[in-house]
Amino acid sequence: MPALMGRRPRLALIVVALGCTALSMITQAAAAPERHSAEFQTPSRNIRCLANPTTGWLRCWVMSAGVSYQVNRRGRARRMAGSDAPDAIAPIVGYGSTWAGGIFRCSSRSSGLRCWSRVSGCGFQVARESQRTFCGGSSPPPPPPSRCDASYPTVCIPPPPPDLDCADVPYSDFRVVGRDPHGFDGDGDGVGCET
Repeated sequence: MPALMGRRPRLALIVVALGCTALSMITQAAAAPERHSAEFQTPSRNIRCLANPTTGWLRCWVMSAGVSYQVNRRGRARRMAGSDAPDAIAPIVGYGSTWAGGIFRCSSRSSGLRCWSRVSGCGFQVARESQRTFCGGSSPPPPPPSRCDASYPTVCIPPPPPDLDCADVPYSDFRVVGRDPHGFDGDGDGVGCET
């Protein structure tokens, strides 16, 4: 019996240690922030980007020029202050490739990076030598007709996902027919995003 008594405190100590370890792991997992952002960079590593499709913004830094540009889902692209660029260890989007995240797209070429919001049509083109914003006539072409929901015949709004609100689209007072998957016509009068 004395030999058995000596083992119980060790067994209790092991159980307590395992319990504390498990509790620590659960606490750390619960405290860890959910990651909704994406980082990437061009092969030259001169242009680094950070996007948060969940809240609706995309920002890219041109390291050699010390500038950054940002576009959000509701407005025009703009030059930003600050130099808090992502690390150089971000995944690379090769030349000739397109990065896609939510409503944002970035097309990587050896001549630079062109990024835009599919909702607003606004974006920026950045390179080592020059940077510019665009919106409207100089924006990428609208999505092909197959990506325009038939419920909105006078404008081109893609079907969900993502689910869009009136603040997310550059249109107002447009015609709505059929199922209205985004719910732009709240009062059912056939006019979406009424002003």
